[in-house]
Amino acid sequence: LAAALGGSDVPGTGFAAGLERLIMLMMEKGAVPIQGPDVFIAALDDAAVKAAFPLVQGLRRRGIAVETDYTPSSLKSKMKRADKLGATEVFIIGPEELSSGRIIRRNMATGAQSEEPLDIERLSAVLAEFIHKEK
Repeated sequence: LAAALGGSDVPGTGFAAGLERLIMLMMEKGAVPIQGPDVFIAALDDAAVKAAFPLVQGLRRRGIAVETDYTPSSLKSKMKRADKLGATEVFIIGPEELSSGRIIRRNMATGAQSEEPLDIERLSAVLAEFIHKEK
């Protein structure tokens, strides 16, 4: 390949399984259920990103499917990302939430919002109860 692109002739090996094509085919046939994460954590600034990391890890250790974006950006862009991923819930963490020790919890289906303490044990219990009701 290197020689074909104008470089020197270099020996090499390669491997391709076609995994993406297989998954796409399975999705077309309905064999793979498409399910988004249980929660998307929207961290709005650098301090929130730092606070979100242990929260993400703690929730994942408790079996909760969590996604986040570790780059600070606007709430609007975070909500678009959560929607695109198909997240069930969004936890919003910004400067005000950090100073109060609480997060905003938003249900993506209903738009309902509530405040919850920024506590891994409490949040995982609330999510587990919600996920259990959904399934």
